[in-house]
Amino acid sequence: PSERPISSCVPVNLRPYFDSITLKNFFVIVSAVFHPKKESYTFDEVVQIVAESLRSQINREHLENLFAYNVSNEKNFILRAVPLFIKNIAIRYVYHSSALANTTTVTNIGNIQVREEYQKYIKSFYAFLSMSEGQNIKGTICSYRDTLVFTISSNLADTAVQRGFFRRLSADGIPVQIETNGVYDE
Repeated sequence: PSERPISSCVPVNLRPYFDSITLKNFFVIVSAVFHPKKESYTFDEVVQIVAESLRSQINREHLENLFAYNVSNEKNFILRAVPLFIKNIAIRYVYHSSALANTTTVTNIGNIQVREEYQKYIKSFYAFLSMSEGQNIKGTICSYRDTLVFTISSNLADTAVQRGFFRRLSADGIPVQIETNGVYDE
């Protein structure tokens, strides 16, 4: 049991919910939450709890509310009159507070496509999220052609989380190839 939940910040692409074709960033953030209330859980129980947490948030109505809130702040005449240096301080504070509210962040860049004439020169793509205070491990997902890359950034000395994650994928029959920057010898 834990007093605090494990919470993963997850960006949600709004394009499919609002029939948008914009190439600009068009997303909101939701949190996948798991609050351990008993001593142990099966993997399937954890998946079910986290899936329900996401399902309750990733629906058009909730996403519209999040998006409307973000836009309302930009259209507020009083906030628009505040000098930029004060806004920058406030944005840093909000970013810091929201980073501490989540245990980790996982983002999915999606399937990366390049023009056909360049494909023979590219094996795969990698992307990394940088560390932030309070979030000691982060994940980034991207794919290119038939290869999905899940990159884990961490400042933890113990690699138990990464080992457990990739061992689970392998146990489920998913072929795994691990590359490292050499910081951890194993």
